[in-house]
Amino acid sequence: MQRKYPNSFWRHINLPVAISIAGAMPPMPAASIVNWFIACFVFNYIIHKYRNTWWQRYAFSLSAGLDSGVAISGIVQFGLFTKAKMPQWWGADADHCKLAPTGGFLNRVSPPA
Repeated sequence: MQRKYPNSFWRHINLPVAISIAGAMPPMPAASIVNWFIACFVFNYIIHKYRNTWWQRYAFSLSAGLDSGVAISGIVQFGLFTKAKMPQWWGADADHCKLAPTGGFLNRVSPPA
């Protein structure tokens, strides 16, 4: 496309990369892909074009923050949605404070008489 239309928008698009990325995406709803492309377009085209100094300063920080958020959410989801045996140490169980007014869990409190 770049050779056929050298001065068009297609000179910024690398079609083999754009097509091959579809295989690297995790299975997700199609609406997530649209949001991904919108965010990418806004940050990598509009902000890069009109606020270049801001983009140069914060591009790496934003990328690192988003990548860290994905990693942390993956760890949290693994802990919440799997039946992994968690290690036992003080504070891991909810009934570690016998002097608490609820005795640990709220559902162990006797109802008011």
